[in-house]
Amino acid sequence: MPSSAVRTCTDPIKYFTGIRNLQIVGIIQQHGKFRARSTRVDLHRLWMHRFDEDLPRIMKVTPSGMRAVVIFATQIDQPAMQVNGIEISRNQIASIALNWEWYLKSSAPCEWGTMSLTPEVLAVASKTIAGRELAPPTFPCSKAPPATALSRLRRLHDAASHLARTAPHILAKPEVARAMEQALVEAMVFCLADSHSGEVRNVQRHRARVMRRRKR
Repeated sequence: MPSSAVRTCTDPIKYFTGIRNLQIVGIIQQHGKFRARSTRVDLHRLWMHRFDEDLPRIMKVTPSGMRAVVIFATQIDQPAMQVNGIEISRNQIASIALNWEWYLKSSAPCEWGTMSLTPEVLAVASKTIAGRELAPPTFPCSKAPPATALSRLRRLHDAASHLARTAPHILAKPEVARAMEQALVEAMVFCLADSHSGEVRNVQRHRARVMRRRKR
């Protein structure tokens, strides 16, 4: 059944551990009062999140291994994020491997979003929409979709998040949820199918050193 929730946190630990379907350890990288808001939307097959964070941070993420995830900045004028040390610019998305531990770093306050499908649903949907089956990458990778495709993805993601915050009862209606999900899945598939890819190199050893230094 479609559902949504909005959560505001001032405790970083509660914020990181409350992000569903992921095991996360995070470190805030700047002194100040932390505040973050997360908006969760679960449709029939598609799950999505939108995050708004006031301070830069680095997150070590251990995925569930059950869902194909894409990550992107929801605001085009914010500084680039880093996935495993590689910048994901405003015209890119990151596609995450099912079982690959990864690091997500921001250098300033940021807004970012995620969308996910099971690999089986992604394969069927992409075959129907794009004419070929898509699968999660073996390694995390950056993708540069056509500007129109990424813009549409952001608009739809923003619209679903806005409904979750202002009119969750409307988003919970099955017919609304189905229409929103169909549009979002199409946008996600087009971004993945029509993009140029680049491997996000694994720099876990470097990130581990950074995490250790931060804990001192």
